[in-house]
Amino acid sequence: MKTEAFPKAYRHISDGNPSEDYFIFLGVVILGVLDVRILKENAHEFVAKWPVLGGQQIKTTSPFTFTTGTTVDFESRHIPSELNDILAIDISLSPTTTKKASYRSYNNNSASNDDLFHFSSTFNPPPNIFVIRVTTLNNATLLGFQTTHALCDAQALYEVVKSYRDLVSGLDIPKIVLSPAVEIPLSTLIEDPLDLDHQSESAFLGAPLVFNPFTILSKAEVDVKWYDKQVELASREKGKELYVHLTANLVQGWQDDCQREIEEAASSGMLEEASGIKLTKNDVLTAWFLKENYATSGSKAIELSYSFNYRKALPSLSEGTTYLHNSYYDLLIPFPDINSLPLSRIALVIRLAVLLNSQPGVVRNILRFWEGAKGGVTPGPPGCKIRDLVYVTSWTRFNLIGMDWSAALAGPGEGKVVWASPSLPMGDQASINYKPFAITMKDGAEGYWVRAWTFEDGHKEH
Repeated sequence: MKTEAFPKAYRHISDGNPSEDYFIFLGVVILGVLDVRILKENAHEFVAKWPVLGGQQIKTTSPFTFTTGTTVDFESRHIPSELNDILAIDISLSPTTTKKASYRSYNNNSASNDDLFHFSSTFNPPPNIFVIRVTTLNNATLLGFQTTHALCDAQALYEVVKSYRDLVSGLDIPKIVLSPAVEIPLSTLIEDPLDLDHQSESAFLGAPLVFNPFTILSKAEVDVKWYDKQVELASREKGKELYVHLTANLVQGWQDDCQREIEEAASSGMLEEASGIKLTKNDVLTAWFLKENYATSGSKAIELSYSFNYRKALPSLSEGTTYLHNSYYDLLIPFPDINSLPLSRIALVIRLAVLLNSQPGVVRNILRFWEGAKGGVTPGPPGCKIRDLVYVTSWTRFNLIGMDWSAALAGPGEGKVVWASPSLPMGDQASINYKPFAITMKDGAEGYWVRAWTFEDGHKEH
């Protein structure tokens, strides 16, 4: 595929989220030393096949303009150290019999692993859409991937990394096409069999547990200076970053207990909305994060901003093709008193919100809102306290752990990914400036990691 097959510049009509100033990062640890020459050669071939990765993001308009091109932003280095001596966090798994969360502190008081994986781009992200950073150690390789969040959500970045790995391995990769959002509003592609068009916006406002876009205010309707000041205060308030490991047995036990509790409540008539509902592990993990973070806090009423991907509501792609797009919006789920709710009830609220927002009619109306929004937006009703707005996003559906890079090995080693660490540095900030914020990931042994940025009074380490 030639670059000329794509326009030199393009914009998305459906602008579905306020992430234009953010970057999305992913760091992976691979057992074994990879051949940098193979990685670099394939990076050039990859950008040649997917020229949307070879351009830049132009920040003069909203929505931003993306360019296409042949730029390959690839850098490598070698550090003559062992993995255990240089990685700031202990990534070894806890025994499978562990019945409590395992909190991992940073070695040598390191603030983050991000600068290790993305050594020349974390704090000063380059303008290029796609960045690869390679660090080889004596016994391992660290791969760092970066892209603009305005173009890629977690799903899109995973597809980029997987396709790059497949190319390195000599496998076929999908043909890249432009997102349909370049030509038409995405909302026009969604057909709702229930035909909810006749329902008014107030019908969605009254629906139980639904996030809906009409509670989001454009910046023209709020005191932007006040809101920005709240974000600034939240970003500067003293907090901490930590990783928490949760074993498979521990999470399975939580899920089983929560499922039993809601089924018993449903059968007794106390919780009719729980009838037939199956909680997921992600529901329970998110509920645990909220409960744990506010267990000793004076805060009671909070709002959970839960990332929801609407890509499944859009028409399927032609076989062998893919496109890059940020296809998420946030479910804004209120909890009037988080401390009084049991884990099972919190998980149920989250599951019902996800199910409701999966309906095509809801997705279509939310996209219509974003397509009609002018300029930036800010979440929450008037007077929303940023400190009580909790962000949680999940990477557990991506098969990162165990991904095989052995085709690029320069010597002995397994070539398998044993640990992954995503991050979302926002704007000019070097790290997450919203707290609390959590990203959940799998550990490769049916357990989970939670990477969390939280306030000092949240998540007491036991």
